[in-house]
Amino acid sequence: MKRVCGHFALVAAAGELGAALGILPWPKGEATKAAASCFKGWIELRGGVGAGEVTSGMAQVRQYFQQHGASRFEQLGGDGTVRTSNRAGYCSKRNGKDEYWVFAETFRNDVCKGFDLKMICAELKSAGILLADKDRNTKTVTTPDGKIRMYVLTAAVLGGVGDDVGF
Repeated sequence: MKRVCGHFALVAAAGELGAALGILPWPKGEATKAAASCFKGWIELRGGVGAGEVTSGMAQVRQYFQQHGASRFEQLGGDGTVRTSNRAGYCSKRNGKDEYWVFAETFRNDVCKGFDLKMICAELKSAGILLADKDRNTKTVTTPDGKIRMYVLTAAVLGGVGDDVGF
């Protein structure tokens, strides 16, 4: 981000110098306004001021749950009539709110595929979406398979209309 900002500043300075020397027909400050406008546009196109990899990784996580939330997560406490194929984990209601419990391998190999797992977990934790035991990224939960460590995410991972939920 700083490097790109520096490039836009260099373009602004060159434009201002060219205008001051009479090489360019612009009024004073015009090159700076134009460079600032282009920089703002660049920020909007890339999706914000956060690190590009973080932004892309968080978007991938959100998309995974938006696409597979109902089909790959077995509803705990359900009547058993809904069949879950290619199960990625469980959907549980805790304190009246949905949570997604994801198998560790699925989270690493599918949900965060291509991204730094620790970086994505840190971002999810800071957004209040990843619930974990102290000093871990996973949580011990009791499933029909017994007690196992899983990645536990709140339903906020799905996002909402106009809600960036830290992404």
